[in-house]
Amino acid sequence: MSHDSDDDDLMDLEDLRLMFISRKKTRSIKYDHTRINWDEHIDRHVLTNKFEQRFRMPLSSFHYLIEELREPLTVSFKHSISSTSGNDPIYPEVIVAVGLRFLGCRDTHSSLADTYGMSDASAYRVVEMFLDAVDYNDSCQEMQVRLPRTADELNDIAQHWRDVSTCPINMLNGHIGAMDG
Repeated sequence: MSHDSDDDDLMDLEDLRLMFISRKKTRSIKYDHTRINWDEHIDRHVLTNKFEQRFRMPLSSFHYLIEELREPLTVSFKHSISSTSGNDPIYPEVIVAVGLRFLGCRDTHSSLADTYGMSDASAYRVVEMFLDAVDYNDSCQEMQVRLPRTADELNDIAQHWRDVSTCPINMLNGHIGAMDG
């Protein structure tokens, strides 16, 4: 009788093992996303006079923005290599490009992933990194929101807006500016 009991126990263990294996979530295959050649990417846009259209700013401003955001956008090379099975990390230049294209050109996460050579999950992550780096930046004067505190300050800003606006006269009277992206 003990022999039958041992066989039953082994069968029960085998049944448990098979149930565990069948319920175990299978991990998706990691794909080696080939990163774009950044220098060629920029050269193409500069040589075709499309850089400002694509990124909504001149190249010099783009480089300035990268330097202002470099620290929060720099990822650990060692961690990136180990977590992506050897893919290069996504560099701050690419993160800024992805963030600007997402905001200014309304590119989707998937199209950005395809364009810049990363997974969809990475595209979501780098857009969030970019937004956080801009939102929490307290060192770059150009990124600081300074609201007027007096009527005179408000009138000065409204006048400056009228001076630089290309809208017909009085069409946006009383506005203090517009934001793109």
